[in-house]
Amino acid sequence: MLAAAHFLRHHQDPVLITLPADHYIEGDDEFREAVNKAYLQARKERCVVTLGIKPTRPETAYGYIKIHGDTFEDVCLVEKFTEKPDANTAQSWVSKPHYYWNSGIMACVRAGYNSSGNGKTTGIQGTSKYFN
Repeated sequence: MLAAAHFLRHHQDPVLITLPADHYIEGDDEFREAVNKAYLQARKERCVVTLGIKPTRPETAYGYIKIHGDTFEDVCLVEKFTEKPDANTAQSWVSKPHYYWNSGIMACVRAGYNSSGNGKTTGIQGTSKYFN
């Protein structure tokens, strides 16, 4: 938080990226590419961008992202977030193509994290080969 406060104070409109410390990430180049896409999308759309991970199993300890619609490209609008669903819900989502685990990795500009933002959240799709 201290670093974010510094950048907000000393830079016009920085893109801030949050990276939880408890992730094991494989595929350095692919991960850097995904984070760069998130950075560019946050800058362009002035929104919050979160990286999603395609579920490999039902998981009640993770939050889920549902992307908007059935069109799958690298960047999708997020329809909703669900924090830690029950076992039956997680089981029903694991095979559906529009549900992803929420990695907690996000990029945003000031407009994305205060009340003056446009309210849009987009997601960059990832797979378990990038995150585990």
